[in-house]
Amino acid sequence: MEAFQKGFEMKADYIEIDVQMTKDRELVVIHDTTVDRTINGTGKVGELTLEEIRQLDASSWFSEAFAGERVPTFEEVLAEFHGKVGILIELKAPELYPGVEEKIADALVERNMTTPIL
Repeated sequence: MEAFQKGFEMKADYIEIDVQMTKDRELVVIHDTTVDRTINGTGKVGELTLEEIRQLDASSWFSEAFAGERVPTFEEVLAEFHGKVGILIELKAPELYPGVEEKIADALVERNMTTPIL
């Protein structure tokens, strides 16, 4: 969330988010399909529950100044940045998460985010 906030503060036109789905079918924003490289855990995103992922530190690998940052949910990112900055949504490895497209579309429809803002 800190990186997205920084993009907003720097007046970026868009933030780009990678969306995946947890074992319990929750949408999370994370680049890698595992938590091994940039998060202090191990395992595949799709094999961990949201609760398990939320217990991990997602940013201290980058800098101790960001220690304690958690993997955000798709809903949290939408709630924080919708209307402030464009949000470019990438479905990361959708073949690993059957139904992820529909869950994302449903979340966008629920927030009335189906029409581009010009």
